[in-house]
Parts: sequence; structure tokens; C-alpha cells
Amino acid sequence: MTSVDRSQLQRFVEISCGITGYEVTALWGTGQAEEYFNYVQEQIGDERMAGLLEQTGDATAVMQGTFGAEARAIIKLWYLGTWHIGPVPDGTVTFRISPQAYVESLAWTAMGGHPQGARQPGFRSWSVPPVGKDDLDVKVTS
Repeated sequence: MTSVDRSQLQRFVEISCGITGYEVTALWGTGQAEEYFNYVQEQIGDERMAGLLEQTGDATAVMQGTFGAEARAIIKLWYLGTWHIGPVPDGTVTFRISPQAYVESLAWTAMGGHPQGARQPGFRSWSVPPVGKDDLDVKVTS
């Protein structure tokens, strides 16, 4: 992994917070920020990454602006641990960037689950009722 400019990495995490809806501490807590930053920069190039990091405004502005495709791919990266920018002429290509990206995917906490085969819920977890929407720290709209 290459050395990362800490201010650029911090800005990447800030933008990621806006578009994923997660707090800074939650994203840093995954341990994936630097790996994701490096991967995104490798995929979109230095010039596009610099432009993305200069984006200001709320998540909607970023999503609907020039960097909308990148923003959507970054959301999928944080939530699923996969990289995808599309549509592409020969079909959709999805790539999981690392085994740890699967384990740390935000989708697990969003749904109150755990990554099968990687982080088990614990001894006697079957004896406790499953987490319901009222137990999650997620705003559910109807």
C-alpha cells in the first residue's frame, strides 16, 4: 500500500460519511478507510480523485454532480466491500477488493447481522430474540 496524504484520507472519509449516512467514527472503525481510499484512487486516477475530494455541499449535490458515478461506487464499496462503476457495455462487473472488506461491510451493521463464516454472533445467541428495527440505530422511513 502506498503512503497516503492524511488530509486527503480525512476528506475521503468526510465525503463517505455524507453519502453513506454513517458517522466518521463508524467508518474509521471499520479499519478500511485507507484501503478504500487507495483502491478508489487507483480505479479513478489521481485527477478524478482530486476533483472528488474538492466537492463541497451535501450528499445530494455530490451524488447528482460530476462525480455521481464515483459516489455511488463508493457507497457500494463501504456497504458491500465491492467495487462497481457501470453500466459498462459488456455487463456489470463487481469486484470484492479484499476478504476484510467483506467482513467490515456496513451492510452487516445496517441489517443487524454478521458476516457468515467470519464473525459469529456468540455463544447462545440463538436464545436471544433477533434485533428489530426499533433496536437499530437506523432511521426507518415509511
